[in-house]
Amino acid sequence: AEGAPQKIIAACCERFGTVDILINNAGICKLNKVLDFGRADWDPMIDVNLTAAFELSYEAAKIMIPQKSGKIINICSLFSYLGGQWSPAYSATKHALAGFTKAYCDELGQYNIQVNGIAPGYYATDITLA
Repeated sequence: AEGAPQKIIAACCERFGTVDILINNAGICKLNKVLDFGRADWDPMIDVNLTAAFELSYEAAKIMIPQKSGKIINICSLFSYLGGQWSPAYSATKHALAGFTKAYCDELGQYNIQVNGIAPGYYATDITLA
């Protein structure tokens, strides 16, 4: 939702005084054949899997840069490195999240901010059981 990332980071700062670590773990997946996969399927995955991570990381970085410390962890996926049948948007978002992670790592390292991605394999979740 519009303004939610700012509210989340502000609430953390209010409660804990700062933000030392951010874990971007939100993710959704809808499996469908390419020609059965429309814009209505695409947009929510981009919003949840990629845009939310960008907006939260941006807000957290505004806190972490002046304090010259912090950690941002993005939960990527094997699909960050593979194509993935029936999952064009999920694969695209996870590829993009891996690239985003590398770019933030390159830029924020000078401020002692570590940015890493974790790419777990398959394990029993609602997404993998679908």
